[in-house]
Amino acid sequence: MSSAVSGARAQRRLASLVLLARPRAAVLVCTLPVFGFGYALWERGSTVSPLVVGPTSLALMGVWLLGHVGAMWLNAELDRDEGAVIFSRAVEVPGGTAALGYVSLSLSVLAAAPLGALVLGCASVCALLAVLYSHPRIAWKGHAQLGPLVNGVGYAALSPIAGWSAADGVFTWRAPLMLASLVVGVLGLYFAAQAFQEVEDRARGYRTLVVTHGPRRTLQIARLCF
Repeated sequence: MSSAVSGARAQRRLASLVLLARPRAAVLVCTLPVFGFGYALWERGSTVSPLVVGPTSLALMGVWLLGHVGAMWLNAELDRDEGAVIFSRAVEVPGGTAALGYVSLSLSVLAAAPLGALVLGCASVCALLAVLYSHPRIAWKGHAQLGPLVNGVGYAALSPIAGWSAADGVFTWRAPLMLASLVVGVLGLYFAAQAFQEVEDRARGYRTLVVTHGPRRTLQIARLCF
């Protein structure tokens, strides 16, 4: 009986960790470095077979999946959501979730090492930003400027730059324009997702944009970004 109970608890713990990692959001996050990778190949006029670039694409996705999971687990430990959660649903946060988050972030950096120095640097900075965003003594997430900065620099800029570097991208005048448009688009998603969190953010003592300016202004800024 005790082994059955332990097994059921382990299954519930695993299910909670999977939900807290927000798998549907992971699809978007893992696509960002692959977008940069494909863009670099397009700029070079590459006609290389998908079978040739497939392993590198999968490796990039694996690195960013580990980073995303770690970031989400740290965020879950900080927020302990009880209301609506975008791309998932609220569940109880198991003990040790933060520790697992740090392990996942560390693994993302280690997995990035074989992909080159710039990819390693981007993954390392993303991991650091995830800690700054969700560490309870720092919690940049609750700051009106620093929260968007983490998402704009980490997800939107460093992710495609890492993919671009992995494909030995050639810099052209189009590259910064593409990157800027991607950053603004990701920030639009960030503000749109934040617009319904006023009550929760205010209760946590955050000073996010939705707390300081309200949902209406937050959605207006999201629309402007888009």
